[in-house]
Amino acid sequence: MAPLNKITIVSRTPGVREDMVACLEEAQVSAVVYEGEAFAASADIVLIDQRALPATQVESLLAQHAARCILLTDHDDGENITKALARFPLSHIIGGNGRSWLREFAVTAQKMASPTLWGLAAHLSPAAVIESRTVGSAAAINATIDELLGHVDLKASFGAAEDFLRQTANELLTNAVYNAPVDRTSQQPKYEQTDRKQKIILLPSETVEIAFGTDEDNIGIAVSDQFGRLTREMIVRHLLKCVTNTNFIEEKRGGAGAGLYLAFYTANQFVVNVEVGKRTEILCLLEKTKRYRHYRTRVTSFNYFTQAKGAA
Repeated sequence: MAPLNKITIVSRTPGVREDMVACLEEAQVSAVVYEGEAFAASADIVLIDQRALPATQVESLLAQHAARCILLTDHDDGENITKALARFPLSHIIGGNGRSWLREFAVTAQKMASPTLWGLAAHLSPAAVIESRTVGSAAAINATIDELLGHVDLKASFGAAEDFLRQTANELLTNAVYNAPVDRTSQQPKYEQTDRKQKIILLPSETVEIAFGTDEDNIGIAVSDQFGRLTREMIVRHLLKCVTNTNFIEEKRGGAGAGLYLAFYTANQFVVNVEVGKRTEILCLLEKTKRYRHYRTRVTSFNYFTQAKGAA
């Protein structure tokens, strides 16, 4: 992994720099950490702590440095979509009211330096338990989810967590089965317009991987396809359409947009890894909590990482 030379923090929250330095050291991320807007222009990563900065300063920083920014925010998800993701080429948002946002920051910094870090293991602790399965047909979706959920310890989670995990996994798997595959020659979608009631069978080169993982703090789902077609612009366009259109849920066919939004809306962390033309992996993590209100008010983190096909 290439070391990070410079991380610049722009914040008015006391103690943020010290906390982040300690977190980076614990995660063994090599970095020199500066504080202040004056260092932003030469930084590899600029962390903007929106929680205590004037809106005009945040917008100015994003206008100049969005492509290498992490936005730490306590603003609601709709505002983060409409005023940040849709307006600036920003790929990294961390919910500043999450219990483990410091660890999120360290993982995000690592992956910005080395986007080849894939899978749930990068986002969970070393003690995590992860189970994975291959899905080769639409008919296998529900049974596979039920089997994997049987390995997930939900005792530390609120009552509806199992339903939310099942819904999220179903949306991600359905999208990966019906929307991801394309003809390798024409690059045209193969099953996108297929009625979801038609239970298609995938070729071996089209199968989908799903994993569930848990650690002390989070429950995670990861779904990956073999095509690598999902761009940041596609995701943001879908999120923006859904957050500004109350009828989005009525979409029935080719419903990747509604599915992505529902996965984003359900997750506390929404992470996308793409190796262009080869594979896409979407991860959704939920914080373990007995309090539904804590889960629902937790700002959703958004991270999009991409690498060229075959990059090491």
